[in-house]
Amino acid sequence: MVARDQPGITASISGAFLKLGAEISQAHLFFAHQSKLAFDFFHIAPSEKTIKISELTSAIEDAIIHKKYVSAGDEDALPDIAQNISITPSAHLYKLRAETDKDVGALIYVLSCRAYRRLRANIYGLSAHTGKEKARVTIHLKIPKSISIEKARATV
Repeated sequence: MVARDQPGITASISGAFLKLGAEISQAHLFFAHQSKLAFDFFHIAPSEKTIKISELTSAIEDAIIHKKYVSAGDEDALPDIAQNISITPSAHLYKLRAETDKDVGALIYVLSCRAYRRLRANIYGLSAHTGKEKARVTIHLKIPKSISIEKARATV
């Protein structure tokens, strides 16, 4: 999918997947900030729940247009599933990483919502993979200069 980039778009998209019950096995997001476009690829895991593509597409479009799943109330309701959270410098960006033994889609949502709300970060890329025992998410982001790495680590 391609969409116009906007702050919080990753949380809106991943929140829509989570709310519909679509289980993600892998995800890749790339942001071309100069052209203001977001490109994403989601691999949906087989599930007993049947979700029509048109229903999913509509829910994602609605979430983006209406900036859903990024409010303070949404953040307060985030599941406590993130393990081994780290944030480290990487070139001109930072890497926010975490893993879970639960739902990788929920972990994408948790990390992207925190990056948006707590760090006011711009996300440049995301990769998520599900393994046999753990799922891992890595987000490449830029944090405002007013937020130190120590504060960022304490915040996420």
